Amino acid sequence: IEQEAKRRNNKVVKVFEETLQDARMQNIAVSAHLCRESVIPGVKENHYLKAMDDLMKGQMLEDNKELFQRIIKQ
Repeated sequence: IEQEAKRRNNKVVKVFEETLQDARMQNIAVSAHLCRESVIPGVKENHYLKAMDDLMKGQMLEDNKELFQRIIKQ
C-alpha cells in the first residue's frame, strides 16, 4: 500500500483506536481523522455528524458521536 501511495504521490495515514467497543466503529475513527486533518476539502464536522444521524440511531449513534468528537479534539 505504501509503495502504491508513494507512486501516486499520496500520503498513507494509519488509524487505529485501541479502545473501540465494536470493531465496526473503526470507520468512525477513520472519518474523525479525515475531519480533524481536513483531508476532504469542503467536508466539515457537521457533514460527518449529519451522515451519522442519517445512518444510525439510539445508543449506537451516541457511542459513535462520542468517539468522533473525542478524536477530532485530540
